[in-house]
Amino acid sequence: MKRLMKAELYKFGHEKSVWIISAVLIACACISIFTQVYASAENAFTNLGKDVMVLYLACAIYAGVSFADEFSNRTIIHIIAHGYSRMQFLMAKLIHYLLGCLLIILAYLTISTGIAAAVLGTSTPASVFIGHILYNILRGLPFYFVMTMAFFFFVIVTRKGALAIAGSVSSAILFVVFTNKAYSAQAFPEQSWLRLLPNIQLSMLYDGSLIFTDYLIAVALSVISSITIFTACIWRGICCAGRTSSACTAIWCCIRR
Repeated sequence: MKRLMKAELYKFGHEKSVWIISAVLIACACISIFTQVYASAENAFTNLGKDVMVLYLACAIYAGVSFADEFSNRTIIHIIAHGYSRMQFLMAKLIHYLLGCLLIILAYLTISTGIAAAVLGTSTPASVFIGHILYNILRGLPFYFVMTMAFFFFVIVTRKGALAIAGSVSSAILFVVFTNKAYSAQAFPEQSWLRLLPNIQLSMLYDGSLIFTDYLIAVALSVISSITIFTACIWRGICCAGRTSSACTAIWCCIRR
């Protein structure tokens, strides 16, 4: 497993897609910053963080661009031939993917906010503002990762970059748009179960309206959901069955292993 992880970390260190996606996001943020859409760096960070759709779409595209071919060209066969299990292969790919998503999230929010601070200025000391940025990003990670797990599942199911991107992007858009509108339409949104959804929690986190007890419940639900999705990845068995055409055959492959 150690050698497999070293190989994945080497790929991660040399892949260009994660940097290209991050650069595109930062460039888009700079357009808003230099056209003075935001009043200050604090305002920029709040709005960039609340716009969860941007990072969800970026992670969805990253999944399709970087990993779909690995499942479609049956890389798993070569990995197993070297003595690794299917579980080890999937874990290595998942860690690689989550590291890439983490880098995209950190680069987008920190670099964009840093540029905003240089252009627009801040009303708080630099050390306090940096701490605020990192603290909020850290608190938001469970809500980013639960969605990225869903995108990873799309890659395993489709095994084709275009289909994975199309499925992940469309599902992210529908999920965020529908749940945001449904939440806003509630007479008492603070009492609605929709407030526990990851995109709603992220919006509340960045605008400072987060309720701590709701946050703890939402984190627990996100962790449970992530574990459930990962289990679905294993049981779907596509990663271990190469081009298995039947879900039943794929499951049998995992059980037999």
